[in-house]
Amino acid sequence: MDLFGGKIDWNYTITDMPSGHAGLIQFQLGDMTLAAISAGPYFKLNESMSLMVNVASKDDVRRLY
Repeated sequence: MDLFGGKIDWNYTITDMPSGHAGLIQFQLGDMTLAAISAGPYFKLNESMSLMVNVASKDDVRRLY
């Protein structure tokens, strides 16, 4: 996680879900706090990923976009 000054805040596994275990993680990249969740056993690994970033204003959207 050294890339972009990143660090992991927490990592949690939810057990006994109908589709199996689910993994949750919150991490930092630069000055952004991000979270991710695993898609369970039905997920087919590929090169894509999606990020959802919460912002306070349209100016923040413009700056990040």
